[in-house]
Amino acid sequence: MSVIDTLIRLHRQHLDVKRVYRTKLETQRLEIEHRAVAMRRELEDEKKAAAVSLEGRQTFPAYAERMTQSLRTLAAGMIEIDTETARINDEIAEAFRALKSYELTRDARHKRAAEEQARRDRAELDEIGAIQHRRREAI
Repeated sequence: MSVIDTLIRLHRQHLDVKRVYRTKLETQRLEIEHRAVAMRRELEDEKKAAAVSLEGRQTFPAYAERMTQSLRTLAAGMIEIDTETARINDEIAEAFRALKSYELTRDARHKRAAEEQARRDRAELDEIGAIQHRRREAI
């Protein structure tokens, strides 16, 4: 295995690790979104329950404040994840560009080697043809 093939393999692994990390971030964001939706539903349900109960009306404002704070915390978490996702997307794009660069270099080397081999083969066949021609002329 050549050095360039090793670099390509390593960069692919590096790119795969970044993609897995991005997937984990996206999963975390979805989990937070689901929690936020569930909390909003719960808040609405509690609001309805508080409307029919004196005790509920008295305790609901404190409950609503805690839920609102929890929703703010979840929103801040989503913003952090979005920021990290944007950063990792940039890293993925850069890693992909580097990988493509190595692959193009490898392909160009392979093409040059194939062209050189074809040139050698043509030269060898030309020499064989010239020798055969000389032999026929000598007869």
